[in-house]
Amino acid sequence: MEKKSYKRIRTSIITMLIFILASSNVFAATATTWNPVNKSVGATLSNGNLTVTGGLGGSVKATNYKTTGKWYWEVTNVSSAFNLAGVANELFIARTENFESKNQKSYNGYNGNMYPLTSDPLINKYGEALKAGDILGIALDIDNKTINFSKNGNWFGDRPLPTWNQYYPMVTFGSSSYGGTTTTNFGATPFKYQPPTGFYPYDGVPSTGLYLNKSITDLNIGQEETLIATVTPPEASNKYIEWVSQDPTIATVDATGKVTAIKEGQTRIVASHVDSNSIFTAGCIVNVTPAS
Repeated sequence: MEKKSYKRIRTSIITMLIFILASSNVFAATATTWNPVNKSVGATLSNGNLTVTGGLGGSVKATNYKTTGKWYWEVTNVSSAFNLAGVANELFIARTENFESKNQKSYNGYNGNMYPLTSDPLINKYGEALKAGDILGIALDIDNKTINFSKNGNWFGDRPLPTWNQYYPMVTFGSSSYGGTTTTNFGATPFKYQPPTGFYPYDGVPSTGLYLNKSITDLNIGQEETLIATVTPPEASNKYIEWVSQDPTIATVDATGKVTAIKEGQTRIVASHVDSNSIFTAGCIVNVTPAS
């Protein structure tokens, strides 16, 4: 009776080995560029729509947006004048709105100020002016509603962001940046500077699944075995895995997936992978028996 009961429990657990908890997000089905149909008349695009030359009184938004996650991209100042760069929401009308809009948050390379301006000049003053050749790094943390800007790898600090439904990279133009030219790298090519810890290229390839090399394994007390977790697709930007044993008194697992059998019994080792707002998990049943 005990053996039959054990088999039923084992069978029911195996049916739950691999499961995926996924929630919606918008990832780039195609490479992100500046949107030629979502820009002001005065904005001129070139270089595969990654370079924009400013025209007074308007803006341009990216072709793709994010709803969650931590994302990084770089804007290189090509000319002496600098287009303001930052992030805008779904209500921002690129054809007519600019740095004064409440539907955007941007960095002005002319003076280092943050826009839109507030009544407090201490809040407005943020970074440093940019010259030709300087690179503006942008770290968008939608999960914590902050944005951070850097000049040539030197960060100025987080600033709060409103809660929006969609977050688009954008470039906007002011009187001081009229005719300024910038080129943006959303991650299709290597960045000049390292993104902050936990941030991914804006055009990073999203994960679609997580698999283990085994769904069940048998170990004797004291034996070790390393499980192998695979994130798909192979070109996914994020490969980080967390491991946990549902009963570490029976078998433990370390950060590399190495399982160590402790005492007789059965437990489940679970690998977890978080990519933006998608959570993937995969499990392996570990049966531990005394050494023969």
